[in-house]
Amino acid sequence: MKTRKLKIKLNQIRLVQMTFLAIIFCILSYIYMVNAITFGIAQKSKVVDQIAITNSEISDLELEIIETKESINRELALEYGLTQQIENETIFVLRGENTRLTFND
Repeated sequence: MKTRKLKIKLNQIRLVQMTFLAIIFCILSYIYMVNAITFGIAQKSKVVDQIAITNSEISDLELEIIETKESINRELALEYGLTQQIENETIFVLRGENTRLTFND
C-alpha cells in the first residue's frame, strides 16, 4: 500500500515538474517572439527611412537630368562633336523568304 501511494506521489511530483517546465518554456518562447518582432519592426523602420532617402536622391538626380537636357542646344551639340542631324529618314531591312528567324510556319 505504501509503495502504491509512493508511486502515485512520485507521478504527481513528476507531473508538476513537467507542467512547470512547460510553463517556463512557454514564457521564454513568448519573450523570444516579442523580442524578435520588436527588432523586426525596428529594422523595417530603418529600411523605410533609407528607401525615403534614396528616393529623394533619385528625384534630385532626375531633376538634374531634366535641367541638363533642357540646356543642350545646337551650338553645344556641335561643340561636343555632333556633326549631322538625321530627320525623317526611315531605315529598314528587307529580309528574303529564306532568312526568316522563325520556324513557326
